[in-house]
Amino acid sequence: MQLVYEASWSSYEEGGEIRIYVDADYSDMFYVHEGGTSVMAPVGEPYWQEPYLANEYDVSILKEQWDQIEKENAEYWDTNGGF
Repeated sequence: MQLVYEASWSSYEEGGEIRIYVDADYSDMFYVHEGGTSVMAPVGEPYWQEPYLANEYDVSILKEQWDQIEKENAEYWDTNGGF
């Protein structure tokens, strides 16, 4: 497995991450691992969800979405100050 994409966002009390891996033996086989936390989440809820398989098209959509999430998060902190 090789990490091919990683993104994250955060606020004062919440955050999320995504990691996408490719199978070294099957370059068209991707594993997506998403995680996050919220103050509204039940106590003891795991940070990471179970990884799932995705095809190249789905991975491209996820990358676009997470690139936008990171961009908006950076713009928010640039405008409103950091931690």
